Amino acid sequence: MSRKFPIAVAAAIALSTSGCTSLLSNLGKGHCMKSTRGYDICIKPENVECEVDNVGDVKCSAFGTSTDLAGKNEHFSTSMEDNSSDDHLWCKLSGKLSNEDSFTCEAAEKFGKI
Repeated sequence: MSRKFPIAVAAAIALSTSGCTSLLSNLGKGHCMKSTRGYDICIKPENVECEVDNVGDVKCSAFGTSTDLAGKNEHFSTSMEDNSSDDHLWCKLSGKLSNEDSFTCEAAEKFGKI
């Protein structure tokens, strides 16, 4: 006798595996990017904050998850991206995008925060 899993169970199983990146992205829950070291970085819109200074420059911070090739999940933050204690990156300077290759600024642009 074969049993069929309800869709919710199948989705939960899919999310618990290392292939969750595209599923999260497809469900509109977040923006996922691949690092050059094989990590998947996923960031949700509510975990991206940007501030505009008095001359219009924008600095942003982001928090999310990092999944390695073995499927191990860890916390991701902007400070991990540039190895500093500052949780912000300048994403827009003098009216032009900067640090566009960073996960933080890519997510901020994707979610319309800059």
